[in-house]
Amino acid sequence: MNNSKRYNTFSDELKRVFGCKVQRISVDAGFTCPNRDGSLDTEGCIFCGGHGSGSYGIRRDLNVVAQLEDGKEVMRRKYRASQFIAYFQSYSNTYASVDCLRELFSQALVVPDIVGIVIATRPDCLPEEILEYLAELNQQTYLWLK
Repeated sequence: MNNSKRYNTFSDELKRVFGCKVQRISVDAGFTCPNRDGSLDTEGCIFCGGHGSGSYGIRRDLNVVAQLEDGKEVMRRKYRASQFIAYFQSYSNTYASVDCLRELFSQALVVPDIVGIVIATRPDCLPEEILEYLAELNQQTYLWLK
Protein backbone atom coordinates (compact mmCIF):
# COMPACT_ATOMS: atom_id res chain seq x y z
CA MET A 1 0.00 0.00 0.00
CA ASN A 2 1.24 3.46 -0.87
CA ASN A 3 1.89 5.26 2.44
CA SER A 4 0.36 8.51 1.17
CA LYS A 5 -3.05 6.85 0.67
CA ARG A 6 -5.47 5.38 3.17
CA TYR A 7 -6.69 2.87 0.59
CA ASN A 8 -5.39 0.48 -2.05
CA THR A 9 -6.01 1.27 -5.68
CA PHE A 10 -6.73 -1.50 -8.16
CA SER A 11 -3.47 -0.70 -9.95
CA ASP A 12 -1.55 -1.01 -6.64
CA GLU A 13 -3.19 -4.39 -6.02
CA LEU A 14 -2.28 -5.63 -9.48
CA LYS A 15 1.31 -4.49 -9.02
CA ARG A 16 1.44 -6.32 -5.68
CA VAL A 17 0.05 -9.54 -7.19
CA PHE A 18 2.04 -9.55 -10.44
CA GLY A 19 5.16 -7.59 -9.46
CA CYS A 20 4.89 -5.16 -12.38
CA LYS A 21 2.60 -2.62 -14.03
CA VAL A 22 -0.58 -4.33 -15.26
CA GLN A 23 -3.09 -2.45 -17.38
CA ARG A 24 -6.69 -3.36 -18.18
CA ILE A 25 -7.69 -3.53 -21.83
CA SER A 26 -11.39 -3.05 -22.50
CA VAL A 27 -12.93 -5.64 -24.80
CA ASP A 28 -16.32 -5.62 -26.49
CA ALA A 29 -17.28 -9.24 -27.11
CA GLY A 30 -20.69 -8.41 -28.57
CA PHE A 31 -22.78 -9.01 -25.45
CA THR A 32 -26.08 -7.33 -24.70
CA CYS A 33 -28.19 -7.29 -21.53
CA PRO A 34 -31.78 -7.92 -20.41
CA ASN A 35 -32.45 -4.16 -20.41
CA ARG A 36 -31.60 -3.91 -24.11
CA ASP A 37 -32.64 -7.16 -25.78
CA GLY A 38 -36.30 -6.99 -24.79
CA SER A 39 -36.16 -9.57 -21.97
CA LEU A 40 -36.83 -6.81 -19.44
CA ASP A 41 -36.74 -3.65 -21.55
CA THR A 42 -35.24 -2.18 -24.70
CA GLU A 43 -34.19 1.26 -23.42
CA GLY A 44 -31.11 0.22 -21.41
CA CYS A 45 -30.30 1.48 -17.95
CA ILE A 46 -28.26 4.24 -16.30
CA PHE A 47 -25.01 2.22 -16.26
CA CYS A 48 -24.34 1.91 -19.99
CA GLY A 49 -24.34 4.34 -22.86
CA GLY A 50 -25.53 3.43 -26.32
CA HIS A 51 -22.54 1.16 -26.92
CA GLY A 52 -22.08 -0.10 -23.39
CA SER A 53 -20.13 1.08 -20.39
CA GLY A 54 -16.61 2.26 -21.14
CA SER A 55 -17.11 1.70 -24.84
CA TYR A 56 -14.93 4.55 -26.09
CA GLY A 57 -11.80 3.50 -27.93
CA ILE A 58 -12.84 -0.12 -28.40
CA ARG A 59 -12.41 -1.46 -31.94
CA ARG A 60 -15.70 -3.37 -32.32
CA ASP A 61 -14.73 -4.35 -35.85
CA LEU A 62 -12.05 -6.66 -34.37
CA ASN A 63 -12.45 -10.04 -32.66
CA VAL A 64 -11.44 -10.50 -29.00
CA VAL A 65 -7.83 -11.48 -29.76
CA ALA A 66 -7.32 -8.59 -32.19
CA GLN A 67 -8.90 -6.10 -29.73
CA LEU A 68 -6.46 -7.27 -27.05
CA GLU A 69 -3.45 -7.11 -29.38
CA ASP A 70 -4.45 -3.62 -30.48
CA GLY A 71 -5.00 -2.55 -26.88
CA LYS A 72 -1.66 -3.96 -25.75
CA GLU A 73 0.23 -1.74 -28.18
CA VAL A 74 -1.64 1.34 -26.97
CA MET A 75 -1.13 0.48 -23.29
CA ARG A 76 2.56 -0.28 -23.76
CA ARG A 77 3.14 3.13 -25.33
CA LYS A 78 0.86 5.10 -23.02
CA TYR A 79 1.46 3.42 -19.63
CA ARG A 80 4.59 1.28 -20.16
CA ALA A 81 2.64 -1.74 -18.99
CA SER A 82 4.15 -5.16 -19.54
CA GLN A 83 1.22 -7.35 -18.55
CA PHE A 84 -2.48 -6.94 -19.16
CA ILE A 85 -5.94 -7.94 -18.01
CA ALA A 86 -8.75 -8.48 -20.50
CA TYR A 87 -11.62 -6.32 -19.28
CA PHE A 88 -14.92 -7.55 -20.70
CA GLN A 89 -16.68 -4.28 -20.00
CA SER A 90 -19.53 -3.41 -22.36
CA TYR A 91 -22.99 -4.56 -21.28
CA SER A 92 -23.53 -7.76 -19.23
CA ASN A 93 -20.63 -10.07 -19.97
CA THR A 94 -22.15 -13.22 -18.50
CA TYR A 95 -25.40 -12.85 -20.44
CA ALA A 96 -24.73 -15.81 -22.73
CA SER A 97 -24.42 -19.57 -22.62
CA VAL A 98 -21.56 -21.22 -20.74
CA ASP A 99 -20.21 -22.51 -24.06
CA CYS A 100 -20.13 -18.99 -25.49
CA LEU A 101 -18.42 -17.60 -22.38
CA ARG A 102 -15.90 -20.44 -22.33
CA GLU A 103 -14.99 -19.72 -25.97
CA LEU A 104 -14.65 -15.94 -25.56
CA PHE A 105 -12.73 -16.00 -22.28
CA SER A 106 -10.45 -18.78 -23.57
CA GLN A 107 -9.60 -16.65 -26.60
CA ALA A 108 -8.48 -13.84 -24.29
CA LEU A 109 -6.32 -16.10 -22.14
CA VAL A 110 -4.21 -17.41 -25.03
CA VAL A 111 -3.05 -13.89 -25.92
CA PRO A 112 0.54 -13.41 -24.72
CA ASP A 113 0.93 -11.21 -21.62
CA ILE A 114 -2.77 -11.46 -20.67
CA VAL A 115 -2.62 -12.45 -16.99
CA GLY A 116 -6.29 -12.33 -16.05
CA ILE A 117 -9.85 -11.31 -16.79
CA VAL A 118 -12.23 -8.73 -15.34
CA ILE A 119 -15.87 -9.35 -16.19
CA ALA A 120 -18.52 -6.64 -15.88
CA THR A 121 -21.95 -8.14 -15.33
CA ARG A 122 -25.19 -7.98 -13.35
CA PRO A 123 -26.32 -10.20 -10.47
CA ASP A 124 -29.37 -11.33 -12.43
CA CYS A 125 -27.06 -12.58 -15.21
CA LEU A 126 -25.29 -15.08 -12.99
CA PRO A 127 -27.30 -18.30 -12.97
CA GLU A 128 -25.84 -21.34 -11.21
CA GLU A 129 -24.23 -22.86 -14.32
CA ILE A 130 -22.40 -19.57 -15.04
CA LEU A 131 -21.22 -19.35 -11.43
CA GLU A 132 -19.89 -22.90 -11.66
CA TYR A 133 -17.97 -22.01 -14.82
CA LEU A 134 -16.59 -18.83 -13.21
CA ALA A 135 -15.39 -20.87 -10.22
CA GLU A 136 -13.57 -23.14 -12.68
CA LEU A 137 -12.13 -20.12 -14.53
CA ASN A 138 -10.97 -18.63 -11.23
CA GLN A 139 -8.78 -21.71 -10.75
CA GLN A 140 -7.11 -21.03 -14.12
CA THR A 141 -6.48 -17.28 -14.02
CA TYR A 142 -6.74 -14.08 -12.04
CA LEU A 143 -10.46 -13.23 -12.12
CA TRP A 144 -12.58 -10.32 -10.93
CA LEU A 145 -16.32 -9.84 -11.35
CA LYS A 146 -17.42 -6.24 -11.50
